[in-house]
Amino acid sequence: MKQRYRAVIIAGVIIILALICLLIYKRDESKHLDSITIGYRPTVVVDLALLMAIERGDFEKEGFDITLKPYGRADLLIAALKSGQLDGSVGIPLEPLLGMAAMGEYPVKGYLVWYFDANTPYDGFLVRQDSQFTSVDDLGGKVIGSHPSRQVTHFISSIVPNAKVKPYNPATPLLPLQSHDFDAIYVLEPIISQAVATGKYRLIETASISKRIFANKRVPAAISVLTSDWIMNNPNEAEKFVRFAHQVYLKDLTSSETLNKIQLLQKKEYGGYPKDVALRIVEPASSLPENLNDEDFERFLEKLRDSSLLSGQIDKNKLFYTNTER
Repeated sequence: MKQRYRAVIIAGVIIILALICLLIYKRDESKHLDSITIGYRPTVVVDLALLMAIERGDFEKEGFDITLKPYGRADLLIAALKSGQLDGSVGIPLEPLLGMAAMGEYPVKGYLVWYFDANTPYDGFLVRQDSQFTSVDDLGGKVIGSHPSRQVTHFISSIVPNAKVKPYNPATPLLPLQSHDFDAIYVLEPIISQAVATGKYRLIETASISKRIFANKRVPAAISVLTSDWIMNNPNEAEKFVRFAHQVYLKDLTSSETLNKIQLLQKKEYGGYPKDVALRIVEPASSLPENLNDEDFERFLEKLRDSSLLSGQIDKNKLFYTNTER
């Protein structure tokens, strides 16, 4: 009898200890956060919805410890992705990634795509306030500044066939316009709003590439990415991250956080824009990315190939993330 009683007590103690261990494990498990380092460019106004979600702690509640790392230039950001210094990035240019993909290199996978379209004032032509130009059609034979990109240079040359298209320094695009070396420049936000806010420059057309090159169709311009290595090593976490990122953008569609976004843009780590500039760029900065649209993407690739801007085949399954990669 005493042996049976002792056995019951021992069994009870074992069960209690097991429950305590389970509770401790569950508590520690609930505190575990998946670390991920995300690169971004403070001077590029995309991904406001994602940045707002990080600021609110939404990703932390989902189990992600996100470290944001700023980069001044896209080429440095892409180099950091390739070297493994970053696990992902928000809104990086598609052009260099296509160039790598055409050579069989796929260091990252895109999970959301930003488009230029005919309605969002994200790109356009600037002239000096005192110039006589009122339309892009007035720029024939003039000197137009362009981002040093083969794609952009080609598109501007197509828009104004007899113009002299010259590259500017992306860090100081307004200087050659101010010095009268250029008659106009093609730039993106936030440069447009920063320039117009000074009163020294005028915007004579927006959404030019979509309107004039792609007949008002959407043009894939940038993508948010995770590195291929991080996805391979963390397949479950990658699927969870991408799924929640999509939820963040869907939620932003019905959000009324414009004031909070303006305040975010005024923070030094997100550009430090003056309030009048932040008010102007909050609309294009709030444009939401989407899933890849095959028709838009194939149209874009066809245009690049026709213009001899792209050679080689692009494997979409390697360039873009799908949740079947588990």
